[in-house]
Amino acid sequence: PEQVWYQARALAESVKTLTWRFAMRAQPFDDTRAADARADFRKLMEGILDSNRHLGSALSGTDSASPQTTDEMMSIRDSPLKERKELYLQKRICEQRKWYEKKARSNKRSAKIWMGLGVI
Repeated sequence: PEQVWYQARALAESVKTLTWRFAMRAQPFDDTRAADARADFRKLMEGILDSNRHLGSALSGTDSASPQTTDEMMSIRDSPLKERKELYLQKRICEQRKWYEKKARSNKRSAKIWMGLGVI
């Protein structure tokens, strides 16, 4: 179960990264035609999901005919570069740093507890 969890976590990160790249108009979605970018996004997303089908029934409910992009993603994509950069900094970089800092504090606290228990 732990191995499946790590694989699912890696899948989630891949989807998250692909989504951010699409919304930010980053490679490989830097073409200005939204229809082309949507098609590329859908193709890459399907590839990621297909290569991870072994993770179980949680993915089997995915409807590949449904839209893979949201109105919010398109709105972000259509915003000026300066706004996209600021959004990426706040919602991706800063939030990710906060998560890792929190996780590091938690791991440090756990290490102290286990060290104390080991000494006792």
